[in-house]
Amino acid sequence: MVDGIKNKDLVRKKERQIARAATKKFIEKGFHKTSVREIAKEAGLTIGNLYDYIDTKDDILYLAYKEIYAEWSDSLLKDPKILAISDPKEQLCKAIESLFDIYNRSRDLIILAYRETKSLQKDHLKDVLGQESRLVEYFEQIIRRGVEIGSFRNTDAALAANIIAFLLALVPLRGWNFMNNYKEQDVMEFTRNFIINGILEKLT
Repeated sequence: MVDGIKNKDLVRKKERQIARAATKKFIEKGFHKTSVREIAKEAGLTIGNLYDYIDTKDDILYLAYKEIYAEWSDSLLKDPKILAISDPKEQLCKAIESLFDIYNRSRDLIILAYRETKSLQKDHLKDVLGQESRLVEYFEQIIRRGVEIGSFRNTDAALAANIIAFLLALVPLRGWNFMNNYKEQDVMEFTRNFIINGILEKLT
């Protein structure tokens, strides 16, 4: 970003504008086949104006990722209805349902995230992976609390949380292979029950 741009609200607005335009083009054509000129046009900016806010094409991909993960994280991590639930099992069920819904409303974004991560520079990749880790840590904390009070079996909370986060991306990543035969609600309920009964619930 050019140092002369002092208005933080304007910078944030333009970054979102660029990120959304870039995301649309990256989904359509992929990162490498999309030109900076195409992104500028989609964003309604000139090339010169675009470079007031970014230095390289990698910066644009990074902005897109930050916008994607911020939306997902805020939708789940700051949901007051889920945060207010005291029972770990009930809270985890609601969190699973919420992220499943978020991911399935953003199927193209999930595919983009998994497909283009390798294109990020190392410092940007580290930050993006850190943002993804926030989601994993969210589930890990719920699981640890459930283990502590005896709601869940004693398990590796960090590994379980990573497995959960991956399973919830099942429909965007693997739905082409089975979604013609199932309703989305049925897949969500099966996934939720598979996680709770198969991974976490105490054996009798």
